Amino acid sequence: MLLPGPEAMQLATYADGGCAVPLGGLLAGLLFRVAGCGGHSGVGIRLCVFSGRLPLVRPRFMGIKAALISLLLQALAQSGTKALARS
Repeated sequence: MLLPGPEAMQLATYADGGCAVPLGGLLAGLLFRVAGCGGHSGVGIRLCVFSGRLPLVRPRFMGIKAALISLLLQALAQSGTKALARS
């Protein structure tokens, strides 16, 4: 687990699982995911709509893409070296 998202998801589901409503955990997990999906979809839609029209938007998103790719590659390298060290 490289990101705190899975732990937060499990905690939200576990915390609401003990509610008086039998499906509290399921509802909490579903709403937890819907919020993140809506945020990511909103950013994606804005990128598709405004990237061609606003010349300042495209370079900023390209910088964000480069930063995310470098973070993912760094996390992959770290987890790979840990996995190889264990075996």
